[in-house]
Amino acid sequence: MELAGTNVPEQIAVQETTSPLFKVIRRRWNFNTVRVPVSVTTWLRDGDAYVSTIARVVKEANEAKLAVVLVAREDAPLPSPAMLRFWMAWAEA
Repeated sequence: MELAGTNVPEQIAVQETTSPLFKVIRRRWNFNTVRVPVSVTTWLRDGDAYVSTIARVVKEANEAKLAVVLVAREDAPLPSPAMLRFWMAWAEA
């Protein structure tokens, strides 16, 4: 299967309602993948609450029949120790 998709800005990804957007991406644009940026800095600040928010976003995207690619970003060269802890925590979630 070929992946075809688009990016979702982080500001949109953490809002309460992303399901309608995902339905448009899947049905109107005929994409099967969505890239969701996640922030190491926000995760360090908000912890599990941020993981739960992004988990909801991933669930909504999956319910719309979209594959999700999480893209971590931070303001330090990669991979920093915080980035490594970040992915370990997300792998558990």
